[in-house]
Amino acid sequence: MMMCVGSDFGDDVAGPLLFRKVHRRLVNIRAVLCETAPEKFLPDILEARPEVILMVNAVDRNLAPGEVVMEDLLKQETKFFLVHKFPLAVLAHVISSELKGTKIMLLGVQVRKMKGRPTPDLVVAVKKLAETIIELDSETARLA
Repeated sequence: MMMCVGSDFGDDVAGPLLFRKVHRRLVNIRAVLCETAPEKFLPDILEARPEVILMVNAVDRNLAPGEVVMEDLLKQETKFFLVHKFPLAVLAHVISSELKGTKIMLLGVQVRKMKGRPTPDLVVAVKKLAETIIELDSETARLA
């Protein structure tokens, strides 16, 4: 399952932009547009019982704009993930307490700015991620 988190302001659009690029093309990966309230999807997540959850969001890690990071949310301190109203790491721990063994990862795209239009760095990074996720979904279908 891929949870796409963010708003339509500046580079915070990473999650929603990725969702718009991939959701109609995925067969095996369920994409969910969470916008700024991923916690609202907790009942859907618990019902779906995914083995892997990928939370896609804009991050600020003092990296080059558009750089992508992948981090295990269950191994991070919640203070580093204060995103929108509900920290993603807290949500990850809630999910993990209900779905033992579920792998919960953050796929973050480094932001440059949070206002106005998304920067070219972010748009290029999201396009590459979309291509990779669509390819991964296709490979998963062939293995099934």
